[in-house]
Amino acid sequence: MRKARKYGRRRSTETLRRRSVKSGPAPRPVQDIAWLIEPETTAEPLTVDGRTAIEHDKMSGIIERVDLDTALRVHLVNLRVRDDVTVEPRTEYPLPWIASQLSVTGNAEIEFTDGAVARFGPRHSLIFRPHTGQAKYRLAAPQVIRFVGYSMPIDRLIQMFGNAVPDPLAALVGEPSGPTVLLPCPVAPQVRQLAAELFAPSLNGHLRRMAMEGVVFQLLAVQTAGAGTDGVKRAPSLTASERNRVEEARRLLLADMRRPPSLGDLAGSVGLSVRRLNMGLRAVFGMTAYELLHVERLEHARLVIEQGSVALKDVAHRVGYNHVSNFINAFTARYGAPPGKYRRARRS
Repeated sequence: MRKARKYGRRRSTETLRRRSVKSGPAPRPVQDIAWLIEPETTAEPLTVDGRTAIEHDKMSGIIERVDLDTALRVHLVNLRVRDDVTVEPRTEYPLPWIASQLSVTGNAEIEFTDGAVARFGPRHSLIFRPHTGQAKYRLAAPQVIRFVGYSMPIDRLIQMFGNAVPDPLAALVGEPSGPTVLLPCPVAPQVRQLAAELFAPSLNGHLRRMAMEGVVFQLLAVQTAGAGTDGVKRAPSLTASERNRVEEARRLLLADMRRPPSLGDLAGSVGLSVRRLNMGLRAVFGMTAYELLHVERLEHARLVIEQGSVALKDVAHRVGYNHVSNFINAFTARYGAPPGKYRRARRS
């Protein structure tokens, strides 16, 4: 019988570990990899009321909250991020509610209180129903971000569609006390242009609110239509037990990124079929097992490159790339600049 193909290749006894582990046993002690471990970051509380100027050693810019009415809120984020930062916005919105995040420029990762993690950027937006009203946003540096967020109670969403909620949004309105529900949506250039209109200063007062309300409803319609296409499949429903198994599978996958288990072994270790595990990983984290591993390896590589103490060729090999050129292409696609330029920008 052929051995299952591994996602990674054995190259060393060193271990790459995840940036943070919220559950499970502590990682085994290792040697000579202190440069691989990102220092812990503390989420900084961020309360936004109206138009808030942010001037911080890690980021600066403007965050604006616009209450279009008592049941529809918009956030406009325009920041220059100079250093990696994790922020925890304070929300007074009553549960249950749904929200969306779109990016005109820049990328972010959101971690919810029940452990669900999602990423959004210029090509992929997100509609979600959080488990609680809190979440942490991780912003990598250096980048300029322009994010659009909107939120509304679930009752408002149901009323908008006359109790005939489109299929892609059905999971968002069911079981309001359940775990976080994530709905990834593709973003076309026209959608980013539409979102960018919310930053336009041409209108003020009631006229601006009317224009913004129209844009938000257009965004919701386009996102919903995109989520119903073959490009982004509707997330399958998971039981609480299956969700826990999927989260454990992610932890096991990333526990030793030099020797990750095969997909079959990973599925067997958490008691799920390969098909169900793949579906669950997409539903909870928005990525396949390979994509999760790929993203986490690149993130560790980014940390090493920032420190500049290891040759680029060695970094590439240690995170699983046989050819430096492939690593450079992958790094550039994710962080917007090749490793050398990225490191110089970070140091400046």
